[in-house]
Amino acid sequence: MSKKILQRDRFKYDAILDALLGMLFGVILIRYNTTVITLLQHLWDVIHGRLLRDNVGWLETFPAGFKLNVPLTKVLGRGIVLVTLN
Repeated sequence: MSKKILQRDRFKYDAILDALLGMLFGVILIRYNTTVITLLQHLWDVIHGRLLRDNVGWLETFPAGFKLNVPLTKVLGRGIVLVTLN
């Protein structure tokens, strides 16, 4: 019986903590919205650009042993980078 009471109380405390953290997160987003948006855009550009460049560079070589047309993959890779990162 006491185990059920402890589980019920833990659920209540988890719900209260979740609500408080959600409200705190919401207040931060409302109060500092331009800063948060700028930070998220910068992080997205850095992460997206780095991942894309790394993967395009990998595709320009011989992925998984495929023998691709090297000049064609270089042109396509540069085109992908130019279109997506600019």
